[in-house]
Amino acid sequence: MCREVPVLLTARNRLDLLRHAVETVVRYGYSNCEVVVSDNSSEDDVGGYVASLSKPRVKYSRTDHLVSVTDKQNNALAHSSGDYVLMLGDDDGLVNGYFRGLKRVLERFVEPDVVYSRAYQFAYAASSPTTRPDTCR
Repeated sequence: MCREVPVLLTARNRLDLLRHAVETVVRYGYSNCEVVVSDNSSEDDVGGYVASLSKPRVKYSRTDHLVSVTDKQNNALAHSSGDYVLMLGDDDGLVNGYFRGLKRVLERFVEPDVVYSRAYQFAYAASSPTTRPDTCR
């Protein structure tokens, strides 16, 4: 049985990165995948982007003022439903097969308290001061 696993995506002023994060979830997600984008008072039009997707399972929530990381995660959680949650930042993404592996774990173990998975790490070219073209010499 496949349990509901909402993906909670927190965002702040990095719409270009958020687009990639949402795309990986939508591309590699499964039918029970709800995505909640929690916008931490961005100047970017995150709400317009989410609306343009026209996907009822991708929801949008926004804080009226800048809040802490914990508060924006709690905001996303308050707008989600499901047995488990997957928390991602706007600069994160999923790999092909992630949900298949998660489904196998949830079917194998009876109501695990937590599921942990390995992660690949990489940096977008413009996300680090040491990789920005204007600072590389």
